[in-house]
Amino acid sequence: MKLYKVHFLHESVVSIFVGMFVGFIIRISPDSNVQNLMTFDSAFFLNLILPPIILNSGYELKRYRFFRHIGTILVFALLGTFTTALVIGAFTYIITLIGPEVVNLTLNECFMFGSVLSSTDPVTVLAIFSQLKVDPKLYSIIFGESILNDAVSIVLYETLRKYHDSDLHLSNVILGIGTFIVSFSSSMVIGVVVGMACALMLKHSQLHRFPEIESALVTIMAYGSYFLANALEVSGIVSLLFTGIAMKHYAYDNMSVRCQRSTKYMFHILCKLAENFIFIYLGVTMFTNVDDIYQPFFIVAIVIVMCIARYCAIFGYSKLINLGSKHFFKRPGEAIIEKHQFVLFWAGLRGAVSFVLAIGMMDYGGAVVRTTTLMVVVVSVIVFGGSTPYMLNRLDIATGVEDSDDESSENETRLPSNHVVKRDNRKKRPVSQRQKDSSTVWIEEEALLSEEKPHILTSASRYDNHWFTSFDNRHLKPFLTNIKGGARTD
Repeated sequence: MKLYKVHFLHESVVSIFVGMFVGFIIRISPDSNVQNLMTFDSAFFLNLILPPIILNSGYELKRYRFFRHIGTILVFALLGTFTTALVIGAFTYIITLIGPEVVNLTLNECFMFGSVLSSTDPVTVLAIFSQLKVDPKLYSIIFGESILNDAVSIVLYETLRKYHDSDLHLSNVILGIGTFIVSFSSSMVIGVVVGMACALMLKHSQLHRFPEIESALVTIMAYGSYFLANALEVSGIVSLLFTGIAMKHYAYDNMSVRCQRSTKYMFHILCKLAENFIFIYLGVTMFTNVDDIYQPFFIVAIVIVMCIARYCAIFGYSKLINLGSKHFFKRPGEAIIEKHQFVLFWAGLRGAVSFVLAIGMMDYGGAVVRTTTLMVVVVSVIVFGGSTPYMLNRLDIATGVEDSDDESSENETRLPSNHVVKRDNRKKRPVSQRQKDSSTVWIEEEALLSEEKPHILTSASRYDNHWFTSFDNRHLKPFLTNIKGGARTD
């Protein structure tokens, strides 16, 4: 599919079909023991399968574009997710009351269901965007919204679950909002502190001499933030996300080249395995769970409601963002044009996170919630994801755009296969201790990396007028990393 550039069918769709085929074989098999093994505890997904997906999302972040559009991303991720959850929850409750099918969900459970379906997972869309090189600004907004949106929806779901048995009074609503804010902010602080601690550890140690230990400690600290947050009864997922962001923004610059490569590919591979496992399991359960209840009217109605909620969140808040960009911040270039708004609406796919949360709702909404979420994920991935190339062409969205602000730290620095190292009799630059401790090949590659980084920071200097970027470059980066005054020091 990648060789022949098949864009209408993503690997997540293939994983679903593979799972359906395996599930069908298991279903017709006379041995029922295998079928009974297809049931997993939700804790298995939350502690082993979901963390690699969230960690890789934060670690794959394109830093400068993310912080450049942080205001727009936060509006969609926070306000947009709340709006989506409220709209889906309210319409779901109305459907359960007047619908022709029997769906037993309380008002609180309807809003829990809304938080489950408010999580967007545009893996298919972003993969297509990356292949076609769609507008980097549009890509960064969709990517940034999706990773923060996952964290917000998970915390919202956990908060509603805490107040499941409480009556819907104003005091409980205010208490729930306060719990959400405290949980999210505390988890974010834990994640950022762990990421900064990792950066300081790498900066003031000799771990670059032992890349295997260096990579292992980075991974352990990342997952340690997840379990630390869970032990403090806040959100481990949010903590892990911001640990990934902080590590990529600060600790990554202090790592040896080997550690940069190994952590990047290790996190990416674990994420791939976890996502494909979830999609395969999603397909398997369509045949192996004999007690599943499919309510056709409810499923169709929820798909329509999901589109309505996404429309309200994107087009409604895009007007607010454009108004603020033009009149308040005096940055008309930050406004979101109408065709980009439609692409943002189209990118609101539901995926792995929604399905994992739906499995956790089995004790509340029963099998109806899980089967409905399953069908919503399948429909959104196949229909919305598969039609994305057509929509880009129809809307005349620019493709083949090279991102001039892309950091080379995001890309693997390698020597060309035909590269020949030429000896130079001119006066050589002094070699750093880190380079002395590395092998000859890695010395050459790290030298290239060190030479390229000043250019990267110069490219990003156009964002110095942004308050966070300015503060970050002047104070945080020199304190936490080996970058001082636009150059890397070892």
